Amino acid sequence: MNRNIGIATAYGYALSKGYTGTEEEFAELMAGLPEAAAKLTALEMMAYRHETRLSAAEDAIPNAASVSNSGLLSVSHGETLLFSVQLPLYGGGTE
Repeated sequence: MNRNIGIATAYGYALSKGYTGTEEEFAELMAGLPEAAAKLTALEMMAYRHETRLSAAEDAIPNAASVSNSGLLSVSHGETLLFSVQLPLYGGGTE
């Protein structure tokens, strides 16, 4: 009794999908997968931490500053007033 069980190996499946390397090269690729996956995970985590720090830094940057006619400097981020400072006013004339 003969049955066609289809592709019986991962290498055979890879060949059927267009892989052109040798069986030895395929074995090396498969053997390296755990290390490659670990490196990818580490890189993804580094990218996430970098993105998080960048986002936090951007959030800390004030997005508005204004000076009133009376010399009051106000710095805010969104609806939140971060600080205001009274600037010295000069008449602009000669003394």
